[in-house]
Amino acid sequence: MRKFLIAAVAALTALAVVAVAQAQTPGAEITVSISPSKVGTKKKPKPEKLTLELKNEDSSQTADGLEIFVAKNIKASTKGLKSCSKARLEGEGKSACPAASKVGSGTADAIAGVNTGAPAALKFNVTAFIIGKNKIGFYLEQQGGEIRVLAEGTFKRASGQYGSVLDVDIPQLAREFPPGTFNGLVGLKTTLYKKVGKRSLLVSNGCPSTRTLPFKVVIHFMNNPTPPKAAEVEATGGANCRK
Repeated sequence: MRKFLIAAVAALTALAVVAVAQAQTPGAEITVSISPSKVGTKKKPKPEKLTLELKNEDSSQTADGLEIFVAKNIKASTKGLKSCSKARLEGEGKSACPAASKVGSGTADAIAGVNTGAPAALKFNVTAFIIGKNKIGFYLEQQGGEIRVLAEGTFKRASGQYGSVLDVDIPQLAREFPPGTFNGLVGLKTTLYKKVGKRSLLVSNGCPSTRTLPFKVVIHFMNNPTPPKAAEVEATGGANCRK
């Protein structure tokens, strides 16, 4: 009996340690909405504006990629919509792109020099353009600074409750500038919307019985130069909807 009690106490202690460790691991939060919230149907899908806000709970870590998982009742497609070449956007800036290729805007917040003794706020204006088939280019412009860089995102197929995932690569200049000085992600807020005639970047074709469209964001981290506390963290949320 005594051995059993000792084993039980040891097991509970181990579980408690694991629970504390998990609780101390920083994560992330997302807030998502669609407009209009009254969705379309499979026969008559409805154009939607997506608004997403992400907050990273540990800005001392440097993110090198994001995966934005989109509910299966929201379909994403660039077919029939105007695009701007990646080379033109990177080389000449957003003014060189057709206005019709713009599909969103927002801001991104970071901390510059998280591995130094003098970290400072770093903020970007973000403008989204279609840059190819199912590709979105997020053009980042530093507020009060000279950084101009493109983050490339690609819509890919997902599974389960998610129909697609927007896989975004965070460019090196936004992660590390100057070389050896690393930045940490605080958060971002962006919108995505485009409708031209019968073509739309995002359309809805239904609303689950929960009246919530599921979304998920996964943040991937890199060494800066120390290894991150976790290789990735994820946040889940939902956009209210109605039929």
